[in-house]
Amino acid sequence: MKTFNAYPKEDPGDNGLNNASILTFSKDVIDALIKELAQNSIDAKNLTAKKVKVKVNIIEIDKTAIDGFDGLQGIFNNMIDYWSAKNQTDFVKFFQSASDLTKKDKINVFAFEDFN
Repeated sequence: MKTFNAYPKEDPGDNGLNNASILTFSKDVIDALIKELAQNSIDAKNLTAKKVKVKVNIIEIDKTAIDGFDGLQGIFNNMIDYWSAKNQTDFVKFFQSASDLTKKDKINVFAFEDFN
């Protein structure tokens, strides 16, 4: 059985909502995510390929189809505790919303595929 893992960094260097990686995604999350993933695909393009093709989709699946899904709830709880201790209410709300989604029978999954 697969599990979700959240490995600690020696120096996470987080500074809450001022973190540049957080600010990048603070406006339109989907737009920022697609731009970042597309740039990663372009950066990893096969040297013989002229173009990179990407396919973006949102699919609904039964959460039982995801190995280790039950462990995800514990990670969200840890994140809620961590950001609560740092008084970062926006992060607490985000992870609480994510946690609430894990209680549904079916979830939406963002699928990003790249070719070449």
